[in-house]
Amino acid sequence: MPFHFRSQRQVAAARRRQYILAFIALGLVLAVVVCWLATRYYLSMADKEPAESAASSAPVTEVADTASSLLIINERGKERFVLIQFRPAENKAYTLSLPAATDCGNGQSLAAVLRKSGSPLAAEQASKVLGLPISHYLTLTIEQIETYVNYLEGGVSLNLPEAVTYINDSLVEAVLPAGTQQLAANQVGDLLRYDGWSDPQQSHTVAAAFVAAVLNQYMQPEHRFGGDFAYLANLMLSDIRIDHYNAYADTLSALADSNGDGNLCEPLTVQGETQNGLFLPNMEQLRQTALYD
Repeated sequence: MPFHFRSQRQVAAARRRQYILAFIALGLVLAVVVCWLATRYYLSMADKEPAESAASSAPVTEVADTASSLLIINERGKERFVLIQFRPAENKAYTLSLPAATDCGNGQSLAAVLRKSGSPLAAEQASKVLGLPISHYLTLTIEQIETYVNYLEGGVSLNLPEAVTYINDSLVEAVLPAGTQQLAANQVGDLLRYDGWSDPQQSHTVAAAFVAAVLNQYMQPEHRFGGDFAYLANLMLSDIRIDHYNAYADTLSALADSNGDGNLCEPLTVQGETQNGLFLPNMEQLRQTALYD
């Protein structure tokens, strides 16, 4: 056989061996990759199984942690700072109104911080004063609160600690007797602006009672606050976004379901003393309240 034919056959045979070795190498690589992927898959499934098992045994509505927000009623000279704390594990909520003159240090009141630096810093200072985390703030004027009460349509049932005599929008003297009163929106506004209480701190007690009354009356199984919150969100200045509300919506619904008797929320009072025009809360007394349980 001529040499060049033998040479071509040898080259062809060598190439076949190279192809075979290449296919074997490729097969080994693919086998290693498949084994690696399979191992990753089974390990990930093993990690998920306990979580899925735990989820299947959990209740449909998960109980979120205690959450506190600060409602700021922003009207110059009539500021109110109402802490709202939800405690879903106990099916309870609490409100507490800090006086506008509450001492925030450096000779500044809580109202002064609000006027100078706005709602976020006011909420931060209230958190420091109370020694409690405050997740969010909600800021409304008294006029916006009147608009919201009008939207709720049923008014607000509130127990007044003493009779209130004031000049209404028609410039006529009006009287709200002591005891439980069904207040229309304009009466709520008049009450929040009223400063003729026998005890000046009574205005803050009434503010906390008002917020508690709204929650007790309207956070009910048949009236879960969802649409109401959406309407409120359009009125207020707040750092609460829709994703914050959605994350807590199931918990709010569970609290509403537990509020059949209308006693979900309890207003608390803060005691203290005034020095140099600033209010110093009695923290020892406050720490005995349910807020710190």
